[in-house]
Amino acid sequence: MKNDFRGAKLTGVQIGNNNTINNTILRGGSRTIKVQYRPDQIGGNSDWQVYIHYLIEKTVKAQLTSGWQSSQQKIHTLIAREFGNKTFMLPLELAPAVANFLTGKIDQTRFAKGLAHKFYHSFEEHQEKSKK
Repeated sequence: MKNDFRGAKLTGVQIGNNNTINNTILRGGSRTIKVQYRPDQIGGNSDWQVYIHYLIEKTVKAQLTSGWQSSQQKIHTLIAREFGNKTFMLPLELAPAVANFLTGKIDQTRFAKGLAHKFYHSFEEHQEKSKK
């Protein structure tokens, strides 16, 4: 049976056994599914996981503001097609490439082109802002 995560909400992130990151996903209010990522995956590094999720949200917002149809699922699908696996299952060493892919998608939008500044933060800036 294939897992269907449509309509699922991420409700918590915890460090599990063997340094895995456990994400608790609430699906339909009735069932939780625990997804464990290895430390060598993007999902296993909380800093990169949060940053990639931030960029996905920014990509969707920029595309919707530009009049394009967009959703987080569509962005995850684009990432999977480009890199060959689900976003957070990708190897950690691909995280900068995924970030560049997403920032490129943001920069292509009419919305971002019309701004005098970047619509997103770099990984380093994002870490600094999240520490405050």
